Amino acid sequence: MKQGNSRSTIFHADLDAFYVEVERQYDHSLLGKPVIVGGMGPRGVVATASYEAREFGVHSAQPTTIARKLCPQGYFLPGNHSLYSEVSKKFMHILRRYSPTVLSVSIDEAYLDMSGTKEIYGPPIVAAETIRQKIRDSIGLPVSIGIGPNKL
Repeated sequence: MKQGNSRSTIFHADLDAFYVEVERQYDHSLLGKPVIVGGMGPRGVVATASYEAREFGVHSAQPTTIARKLCPQGYFLPGNHSLYSEVSKKFMHILRRYSPTVLSVSIDEAYLDMSGTKEIYGPPIVAAETIRQKIRDSIGLPVSIGIGPNKL
């Protein structure tokens, strides 16, 4: 992946509250509710929390026992990693339609080298919005896309 060149255009695509949003696709009753996905045991940790749960102070990497105290009304889910993996594959497939150079950094985020694609997709802000909408339409998930000259 090219970096540092003044003509480089790098996108960082990050699915928002990934595990929660995937769970909500399959259980619409979770929409608008504080949802916490992560380990359920006494030593479990929060993998992700919905924005509603974050309002109570719940956050990723927090012990689940603390999250339960902060948000006892939350919906605590153990997660479905095979489902998340399938959705992630679809996400990465969509990204690769827009750039041959995609660096997956986790199940729900990646960098795309969009250098030299202005003639194809328009200015970076337009290309980012096109990708955001394609992801929303194809897999129903919200995504944030940052644009810069390098990965930093």
